[in-house]
Amino acid sequence: MKTNADSAGTDSERLMFDRLRVPPALFEAACVRHMTDKEARDLGFVWEGNLEGTLFPYINPTTGKISTWRLRRDHPEIGKDGKPEGKYLSRAGARELYFAPLKIEVLSDTAVPAILGEAEKSALSVSAWATRTCRRVLPIGLGGCYGWLGKNGVAEDAAGDVREVKGPIRGF
Repeated sequence: MKTNADSAGTDSERLMFDRLRVPPALFEAACVRHMTDKEARDLGFVWEGNLEGTLFPYINPTTGKISTWRLRRDHPEIGKDGKPEGKYLSRAGARELYFAPLKIEVLSDTAVPAILGEAEKSALSVSAWATRTCRRVLPIGLGGCYGWLGKNGVAEDAAGDVREVKGPIRGF
């Protein structure tokens, strides 16, 4: 049996998933894996620093195909404010919702509550919790607190002014 370290690649990733109580089978189903700097660059990630980290593929729940990725860097630079810079990277223009692996019938069942979390780890953690507690939920990660928000179009508001309509760029 694979351990978290075998699938995700590093002790810190294993500890991260263990703390969130995400079993190896779940992140294996989510295709989460460790990336070297070169592998991340080959996927199209661009950053001046080291890109080694954890890759979260965004898998379309209806087709099973990967639409984009997000990378959690192991060693982000620390900015002047003391906060990490570029800890999470997405491909340019990629703003989508993250769906933890699920059974397709969950998407069409309107009685199943959706639980929105900030990111991929949140969605995986909620999914693991739902399995442990025998609950049916639809865990969705927003790709960071602003990662999902974008311009969907323009519309006229109540005053007759034309304004941008913002929301998730793409769900799936």
